[in-house]
Amino acid sequence: GVQTCALPILPSETPSAASSAAGNVYLQLGAFSSQRGAEEYQTSMRAKLGDSGKQVSLSRKNNLIRVRIGPYSNADKARATALDMQPRLGFKPMVSLQ
Repeated sequence: GVQTCALPILPSETPSAASSAAGNVYLQLGAFSSQRGAEEYQTSMRAKLGDSGKQVSLSRKNNLIRVRIGPYSNADKARATALDMQPRLGFKPMVSLQ
């Protein structure tokens, strides 16, 4: 017979993780090792995205300065927004749980 195999569910996609992360979901636009590079990119992202109602901010983690936008209420909303941004940015932002 035919065997089916369930795909593993990533922790970020389980309902409990999504609800506990409410308000801590961001889209990562880029990551930089220098503060200046991150700030310049942040400025250019603000110009490209205009007034999206979300804040483009910097977050330092593991010696990198991440440029991100958010927060979003859940990962699904963030993913949908990433798809909408893709044509304007030329890339699809990555969902990041902070």
